[in-house]
Amino acid sequence: MKNTKEFISMVERYETITLDEIKKVWTSCLNIMDITDEQGFIVAKQLTGFGSTSTCYLCHAVYEDCLSCVYGSFYGCINNDNNQTYLDIEQAKSPTQLKNAFRRRSKHLRKNYKHIFNDN
Repeated sequence: MKNTKEFISMVERYETITLDEIKKVWTSCLNIMDITDEQGFIVAKQLTGFGSTSTCYLCHAVYEDCLSCVYGSFYGCINNDNNQTYLDIEQAKSPTQLKNAFRRRSKHLRKNYKHIFNDN
């Protein structure tokens, strides 16, 4: 695994992102586009690199080689046990929902990847 530092940073970002930060980006996106169905996804992508191999910090660290990622499999970030918390972020319909989804994702990742946090 080549991206453990990035993984830890990402989880910490999910834990510390503020509602005010989210609201600011949420509002600016609404002013630019009329895409309310994807609002959570767009805001998450801007704030954390979430949701795309071209913006994800974890993907960049391993040159988009999923098998070298902490998730350990092709699209492990969105599959199996990780799917629900991923979808919660992607489908958030309000800034508060997005903040809560980030917190659930970080809690889930800390629980399921605790070996990474224990080793660092």
